[in-house]
Amino acid sequence: MKRLIQAATGRLLLVALLMVGALVTTSCHEEHDDYYTTLSVNIVMPQGSTASQMQGTVKLTNLNNKQSYSSSTFDGTTVTFTKVLRGAYSIDVEGSLRYTDSNGTVRTGNFRAATSYCEVLGHPALVPLDIIML
Repeated sequence: MKRLIQAATGRLLLVALLMVGALVTTSCHEEHDDYYTTLSVNIVMPQGSTASQMQGTVKLTNLNNKQSYSSSTFDGTTVTFTKVLRGAYSIDVEGSLRYTDSNGTVRTGNFRAATSYCEVLGHPALVPLDIIML
């Protein structure tokens, strides 16, 4: 009788441990919406120059489905898109800025920045673009 009780108790303990293990492994995984990401486009100034004010438009075009996004909300030299489809993009930026050059002279001017291909895959993604002064 004692052996029968010990066997039943051992089986119950084994079943309980298996149930706890199953609950732990299935309920603690993190789900990701892997289709979208946050993208920051950073305009890189020439060495020694700093932008004090930048305005313009950043336009993204998804190369797979031709969907486009645009924004004019600059935070310094960066524009952030909070929800873009991950994939390959072309990026065009045009605008004007006020900046201090490497000699310390304050200037204003127009600029462009562009790339015909970049991969937006990370969570979040960052694309640095060299400025082209016009």
